[in-house]
Amino acid sequence: MDIKKYIVISLLLLVSGIAEAVRFELKPGQEIYGQLMYTVYDNSNGIFEFTRKHDVAHDVFLEANPSLNNNLVEKNTVVILPKRFILPAAPKKGIVINVAERRLYFYDPSGKYVDTFPVSIGKKDWETPLGRFKIVSKKKDPVWYVPKSLFDAQVAKGVDMPKYVLPGEDNPLGKFAMRLSITSYLIHGTNMPERIGRRQTAGCVSLYPEDIKRLFSLVKVDTPVTIIDQPVKMAYHENQLWVESHTALDEDWRIPSFKDPTTKDERKMQTAYKRWKKSENLPDEILMTVIKDHFGIPRKVKR
Repeated sequence: MDIKKYIVISLLLLVSGIAEAVRFELKPGQEIYGQLMYTVYDNSNGIFEFTRKHDVAHDVFLEANPSLNNNLVEKNTVVILPKRFILPAAPKKGIVINVAERRLYFYDPSGKYVDTFPVSIGKKDWETPLGRFKIVSKKKDPVWYVPKSLFDAQVAKGVDMPKYVLPGEDNPLGKFAMRLSITSYLIHGTNMPERIGRRQTAGCVSLYPEDIKRLFSLVKVDTPVTIIDQPVKMAYHENQLWVESHTALDEDWRIPSFKDPTTKDERKMQTAYKRWKKSENLPDEILMTVIKDHFGIPRKVKR
């Protein structure tokens, strides 16, 4: 489709108020879902209200639209909404959270659908733990019992910190919380939605109030939870190699060795890489340029 025509159609959809689905029907062999949308950026209410309105992760929105890092944004600037995703290299079961892209995926128990939501993750020195866990309990209108490490850190700063917070507007867990099988970590809502899509928590994973309400209704106790850190994802789709690259959380992170893989995600990348080389045999430098751009959305690797 002609890009100008696509932008016009996207704008008409957004202006008309048509809701964009967060649920996708899974198809055999398909690893890319959703579509990129374009709209006019209106910063009258700030970027946080804008990203919430469109249900996108704040940090990834800025990756896809680096000009918005500048305070001087021209009126009626057309921006990209990062609403297309390559599925992470992880089991398509239960909840999968990729901290690198600030996004949670929920695979329906039937294996037919995937729902996806932007999330906040642990800030520096309070990182969200990686690994495989499960949901051990669910609570509506939860009481927040302040973790000892957080309580001690705040008291050391001179903050008058309570040991617990009752349900209500002051509760940072919001209205819904699901406890993981690792001490003190939760998937929960928030009373500060401006923090969603960023590194802003003390290690928990938080969602917009409207998103956690939906996720809470879908998830059952004992649902598996896989938390990963995959800044780079690859997929071979429609005879093209696609790469989705995000800024790494770890400053020492290195590009995965998809030529000599040692992990499952590297082997998945190698499969896509080999199909691309067999089909087009373009120089690796073209691929590496796309990876290093950290554009936050799936992009074709081409000349």
